[in-house]
Amino acid sequence: TPGAHPRAGAAAAAAPGAPAVAIEDRLLRGLASGGRANFAIEFRERADLAGVTSLDWIARGRAVYARLHDAAERSQAGVRRLLTQRGATFHPLWIKNAILVEHGDAATLQEVAARGEVARIRSVPKMALIRPQPSRGGARLAGAAAGVATNIAHVGADRVWALGTTGVGVTVGIIDAGVAYTHEAVAAQYRGNVGGGYQHDYNWFDPSVHSPAPIAIEPHGTHVTGTIVGDNRAASDAARERIGMAPDAKWIACLGLPTDGADFALSVCGQFMLAPTRTDGSEPDPDRRPQVVNN
Repeated sequence: TPGAHPRAGAAAAAAPGAPAVAIEDRLLRGLASGGRANFAIEFRERADLAGVTSLDWIARGRAVYARLHDAAERSQAGVRRLLTQRGATFHPLWIKNAILVEHGDAATLQEVAARGEVARIRSVPKMALIRPQPSRGGARLAGAAAGVATNIAHVGADRVWALGTTGVGVTVGIIDAGVAYTHEAVAAQYRGNVGGGYQHDYNWFDPSVHSPAPIAIEPHGTHVTGTIVGDNRAASDAARERIGMAPDAKWIACLGLPTDGADFALSVCGQFMLAPTRTDGSEPDPDRRPQVVNN
């Protein structure tokens, strides 16, 4: 798993007095014969987040982003220069203080491992989507109000709505396989729906190809978004379908699943949720982060 600590293999000679760098055995074996592999470089420095919980919403988001970002910029600078000089393809991450290297070789790994600011180097795990099995559906619960779906009545969400809690003022961040943003169940709740048009900056991000508008490469993400906020907003109860737990909440999304390099898309989506960006990944703004993240 991404957070697991692999057994340390043979580490390259670090600078005098520097702690040894843990290198995953499996990664070393794979590169020993001259092959290439994706790998993650993790750094020793951790951002100091002391005191942020006492700050208000806006100040807290800005402080967490600034401290994480500054720690990564500071501690990764030397390794970034090294990788650039070697012509490597790499992706710096500030949310975890790590760098992901694409198709790296043994020589690059050993040179990186000799640096004292590096803590460990490991392979990048792969991931497969577990597809849900279709349901045949269930009978409508007795007493359920018109327009209230069975799932809502089953857990009593409609009784919470009656108390005045419907998700107003809350934004949910969706990290999944994308969202069909014009689908009738979720279109009105998309934060990028500005009435008569769409503003996708700060509301959608695709870390792989930077699609300028939300896409759904699998139906799973739209399904999940519907479970959270789904409501087709039909004028009549007979035509209305409220399938979401918080139908008055807003949603934004990042395309994180499915992917072969789990660390890359999921980590970048995590960064987007902490500091949403324009669709090209520029101008991060923690003030626009969601209150809830669903992955």
